[in-house]
Amino acid sequence: MLKILFFFSLFLILYTYLIYPMIMLILNILLRKRKDHLIDESFLPLVSVVVVAHNEKQVIQKKIENCLSLDYPKEKLEIILATDCCTDGTDEIIAPYHKKGALHFIPIRPRGGKSKALNICLPRARGEIVVFSDANTFVQKDTVRKLVRHFADPKIGCVSGRLRFRPVKGNPLGMIESRFWNYETWVKRLEGNIASLPGANGGIYAIRKSLFRPLPTDRAIMDDFIITLRIIGMGYRAISDPQIVAIEDTCIRVEDSFEQKIRIGAGNFNGLKYIYPLLSPTQGLIAYILWSHKIIRWFLPFVLIAALISNIFLVHQGRLYQYLIGSQISFYLTAFLGFLCYLWNKEKARG
Repeated sequence: MLKILFFFSLFLILYTYLIYPMIMLILNILLRKRKDHLIDESFLPLVSVVVVAHNEKQVIQKKIENCLSLDYPKEKLEIILATDCCTDGTDEIIAPYHKKGALHFIPIRPRGGKSKALNICLPRARGEIVVFSDANTFVQKDTVRKLVRHFADPKIGCVSGRLRFRPVKGNPLGMIESRFWNYETWVKRLEGNIASLPGANGGIYAIRKSLFRPLPTDRAIMDDFIITLRIIGMGYRAISDPQIVAIEDTCIRVEDSFEQKIRIGAGNFNGLKYIYPLLSPTQGLIAYILWSHKIIRWFLPFVLIAALISNIFLVHQGRLYQYLIGSQISFYLTAFLGFLCYLWNKEKARG
């Protein structure tokens, strides 16, 4: 039983990060042509850009200017900026733009979270297409044009851009995060080519407004994940366009990155209640993608623990197990030493 547990755990780890992406690559070669869709550069519907911010004083003016610089017919573009009970002066920076008519400003009080803010903003949006972006994410001038051209195809319900993390100089954590995100983006693009994305990129994505349904506010969720999967559940495709690039700075502190990962993981897990029908084998490729890319990955911390414990009990069974336990211990020691170096540098900076 220990051997079965160990090798099954090892298989799940390799499957998630190596075997599954290779399967997606092969399926892309075999099936991609079947999933081609109409793209019309002249398709210019009314678009609403929606940004929800909470205490983003440091970046909000730059974000507003970024939105106002978008190369899209002004008479067909509206910008909606909602703030979720800001206390740092963000509202005061936005107000003058609202008075000049450059954007629609919706201050929300009391604080209710991003889901509540979106539930308030979407009914007020006039656009046939709604573009979502984060306050700390900056896009290229032609982003809206590139997003909406896909919606000329009535089968497309959601289009996601590509988030490029900009590592802060001298921050090795940012470089690692940036490289992992490039890998993650590659896998998502493969998935979108043959079926649908298992969740859009919250930094920049667009949907048909008619497909939006009020988000749950009783628990923390990831709105981009729920919105995308609901649209897929309605029979539409969610795709990724690698030509649409948004820039965001990586986290500087390990604590911030760790908290962000916990928040994303918890939000996605809470969202299972609302998208579980898509996990049924009857849903075909999208069910396979969700299980492989999302569900199994969420349980990998427990799988890693199972692999380590079972390997410890098997260490006397032969050299293979001894090599593998040595590899695991080395991996965890390296991570621990890296964390100690981070703490030391942090204390050194303070001193």
